[in-house]
Amino acid sequence: MLEESRDDPRSAYRGQSLESPWDDLHVAYFASYALWSYLTIPFLYTYPGFVCEELAPWKENGEAEKKPAGADICAAFSTIRSMIFLASA
Repeated sequence: MLEESRDDPRSAYRGQSLESPWDDLHVAYFASYALWSYLTIPFLYTYPGFVCEELAPWKENGEAEKKPAGADICAAFSTIRSMIFLASA
């Protein structure tokens, strides 16, 4: 049984600060959004429009960092993401 809904859940974050409280729908939307991103991001990197550029040489404990820039093919809070790829992987 559906108890609550929001037609445009993304707009509910406008005007919020780090101290703003979240309701249950904020949490549900963000958790779902994050999980979907984590599961699909490796495939989205193969789409036209995504660019992966290597940052200045940086290694720490054998880790190298790359910074992919997203395209407008999916909703995202930011089109720039920093990812760390382990050199041993």
